[in-house]
Amino acid sequence: MLEASGRGAALVTSDHGYLYARSPTQYWPMPGGVEETARSTFPRSSRVRPLSDEQARGLRDHESPAVEQRFFAFGEMHAAIRGRYWWGSASPNDRCTAHGGLSFVECLVPVFRLWHR
Repeated sequence: MLEASGRGAALVTSDHGYLYARSPTQYWPMPGGVEETARSTFPRSSRVRPLSDEQARGLRDHESPAVEQRFFAFGEMHAAIRGRYWWGSASPNDRCTAHGGLSFVECLVPVFRLWHR
């Protein structure tokens, strides 16, 4: 590829990593009442909602006083879901590749530098 392009080096990157799982049970559990609220606030493809959204403002009602037990992160203008949660079904036919949350894998941006020797 480098020879064909006439370049000696290339930078390869992606927007971020993905979460691959063999079943929905490999995602973090969430208490039923919190999950119901989170599902209605964050559709499968959504991770962030503006706090001007009435549903997003209601997320604070489900928070824990302990930081490590919190499900959501709040900024001045947005709410985000923390961690690795999955809104798919338990069906084996449901895809198990998911975006979502403020987990390490979701925030990791792979960058590779390739060069020809």
